Formats: sequence, structure tokens, C-alpha cells
Amino acid sequence: MNVTELLKSKTYYTLTDLRYNAKVGANLSSAELTELLDEKDRLAGEDADAFFRTFLEPFNSKHIFFVRHPELIDLHGEYLDLVNADDVFDSNFEEMRRARIYSEVEGSLNIEGYNSTRVLFDRLLAGKKPENRNETIIRNMADGIAFTEAAPPFTVDEFFRLYSILSRDCLEENQRLREGERYRYDAVYIADYNGAPVSDIPRLMDSLFSFVNDNLKNPDPLVRFLLPHIAHYYVVYVHPYFDCNGRMARMTSLWVANLAGGGNAPYFISEAINDRKREYYRALSRTRDARNDLTYFLLYILQVSVRYALCYRRLNEIRDRLAASGDSLSGTELNYLKRILLSADDRYFSWKEFTAFIRSDMTKQGALKFLNKFEKYGLLVSKSNKSREKVFSVKLI
Repeated sequence: MNVTELLKSKTYYTLTDLRYNAKVGANLSSAELTELLDEKDRLAGEDADAFFRTFLEPFNSKHIFFVRHPELIDLHGEYLDLVNADDVFDSNFEEMRRARIYSEVEGSLNIEGYNSTRVLFDRLLAGKKPENRNETIIRNMADGIAFTEAAPPFTVDEFFRLYSILSRDCLEENQRLREGERYRYDAVYIADYNGAPVSDIPRLMDSLFSFVNDNLKNPDPLVRFLLPHIAHYYVVYVHPYFDCNGRMARMTSLWVANLAGGGNAPYFISEAINDRKREYYRALSRTRDARNDLTYFLLYILQVSVRYALCYRRLNEIRDRLAASGDSLSGTELNYLKRILLSADDRYFSWKEFTAFIRSDMTKQGALKFLNKFEKYGLLVSKSNKSREKVFSVKLI
């Protein structure tokens, strides 16, 4: 398979697919795979029709680019159709905002339960003074989201201010920056990858500020939509700090989206990453291994965006149906139902699986209380499995 065939295929195949997957029908040798990567590099450098070269500075490849592949275009269209046809964002905005903070906290901290985090977060938002590192990070995360929603200019000074907010009072001594410096002063390693060389970081980050500001008003709606997520990848790629790089990358995506007016998809991202971390890290690795071909990471982002937009649309439908009969669900119940919609995949699940969906150690009695209520409202159906255990499935509406 050459680049022309790859661009015409329905799927933007990964390097692993092209190398090993017999179903693809390629089975490229190492030399052939290198030739394909070289050809993509050449086309990106020439700004060929299907290629978008970002002009972000790389430190281990020739270019950082994405391909306007049919799979990417179709997913973008599907997402736009979903959010334009339904009041997905306006009616769910506060829930998405809260879920993002809870997910950031869950992904960063060792906590006792999702619901307890919501209670704690509400108390901190109401003015409770943080009493430990975990509570400090929760407060910092809420302050960081407020910072991005204010949409300050995307500059080196404001970027450092966001980092200062997120890292405030929660770094170990060896994670702190030197006085007066903006970026780390030593090497870092991310799994099997190196962060950018220390001497390159200022130049690389300056290229990020220039690239984002140059494209905030890009007339291409696809580029504007993808801009926050390109910035997300690039912060992870450079890894400008010893700690908080992941949080900075996710907050940067939200910040850039607010500046670009590109919709609320970045509100999904932390929740999605925390939901299925392996897929997120696989998308990062596929991009890095393909010489910073962003198409792999951006496909992941669009798949996540479609999945979560569908989920919130279903929540809208459920709320409307319950309201018509004079019923409603509490915030906690809506959150639990959302976790079911995202995790059950239209299959039957047990009460124990439900507690795994919501990341809680509640008892069987407590879990069945919620599940039976959802069934009573016609949201779930149940049956007995071979072990005579009651199991549930989402009722299609």
C-alpha cells in the first residue's frame, strides 16, 4: 500500500495495521513502511492537497502535520450533525463542566469514590479551605477551568500563569522550576519517549503560541475545530515541565477552544481520557511513531467527541421523556446513568459491573437501589442470567 492508496481507503490505517494486519492486505516490510513515511514527509513539506502542515517546530521529525483523510472528514461531519441538530451543549454544559473537573481529579488522585469527590468539590467551590494536597489540586483545577473560560490571550506569560495555577502548592521539591525560569531545566521521559531537549523548549513553545494565534480565525472550519487538539498533543509532545504536563495539555485544549469559538468538545476530553486511558495513550504513541502524523491523535479525538455527543443527546431525550410524565433524576442519578450509557455498550451488566462503571465501592443493596429505579422509569430492562443473578441492559428508546 502506498500513500495514494492510503489516502483513498475508508480507514486511515496505523503503522501496525500496515505492517502486520493481514486483513488490510498490505503487510509492508520495514523498508516499505519507511518509504511510505518518507513519502508522507515529502508531501507534507510540499503542502500537498490532502496534507495540512502545522509549522509547529518538531524536535525529532521533519514536520508536524495531519492528513485530510476521508475517515477524519466523515467523523467531523458526523459530530457537527449531532451538535447542530440537538441542544447537546447548552442543556448539558454545567454537567460537562463539572464532569471534566471530577475526571481530572479522578485521573490524577487516589480517591475513595466518584460521588464523594462531587460532594467535596461542591464544598471547595462554596469556599471550603483545602486541607491537603488532594483538595488543593481540586481547587487548582476549578481555578484553571475558570482561567480558560475567561479566554486570556494565548501568550507565554499567560501560559505560565495557567501552569502556576495548576501547580500551586502541590509540587514536590524536585518538580519545581528554578526561580525566574519558565520551563524545566532537565530531561524528562514519558514512557518510551523523550520530552524535548531543554535547550529547545523556549523555541518550540514559541512556535505553539504563533501557530495557535495565526489559526484562531482560520477560514477552514476543520482546522479551527482541530486546533485545540493539535495544541493538546504538542504540549504533551514537548513536555515543558516536570509535572502537570497532562493537565496543562488538556487545559490548553479548552483554552484554545474558547479562543477559537470551536465548540465544547474539549469538555469531553478529560472524562474520555479517564474513561479509557489506554486508547488515549495509544493515540499519542501512534502519532509519535508515525513521525508526528497528527491524524491518528485527531481521529481519536473525533471518535471520542462523537461518542460523548451521542451520550449527552440520549440524556436529553431521557430527561424530556421523564419530564413529560412529571418525573426527574437527581444530579447523582444522571451521572450514574451517563456512566452506564458510556460503559455498558448495549450489553447486560451486573450490579458489580455498575459499581465499576461509576468507580464506587457501594454495596450490592445500594447499587440495586439505583438500578431498580432506572428500570422502574423504563430506562433499563433486566433478566436473570445463568447464575440466577439479576442483570441489566439499557432500554433502547
